[in-house]
Amino acid sequence: MTSEPTSDMTSAIDETIDRYYEAWTTHDHTLYRTIWTSDATFADPPADDEPPPRGMDEIVAGMDQVWERANSISYDRQGIWRCGSAVAVHVKVTMATPDSTLAIPLIHVFRFRSALIARLEAFLDLDLAEVVSGTRPGWLPAAKCS
Repeated sequence: MTSEPTSDMTSAIDETIDRYYEAWTTHDHTLYRTIWTSDATFADPPADDEPPPRGMDEIVAGMDQVWERANSISYDRQGIWRCGSAVAVHVKVTMATPDSTLAIPLIHVFRFRSALIARLEAFLDLDLAEVVSGTRPGWLPAAKCS
């Protein structure tokens, strides 16, 4: 049985989640590096056939790959679920690129250790990506998961 975190730990986890989304929207590497454990993993999306990026250098490299294509990124939180040190957040990501604006529904499943992100998995169905303006980018693949 998983024990529930104290209210202080819940507040600290909530602050880490806020800082995670702030780091993404501002492309702040310094802030981004402060919210992860040193051995963290980030599967975006999870794949059975390849290990997820592990450690800060690999995780930040993944952030940079997204930012190479994005002019801006914002998150609109749709819901949050908690179970012990795990938190699932449903968000709508709005990503502006040079040729289009996309709205992508996604669920982040965070696992925390001492209020730092130890593991993060991003579940998304790219077939549900809405092209708000412009055209669907060629680099946006079809869904890996559904």
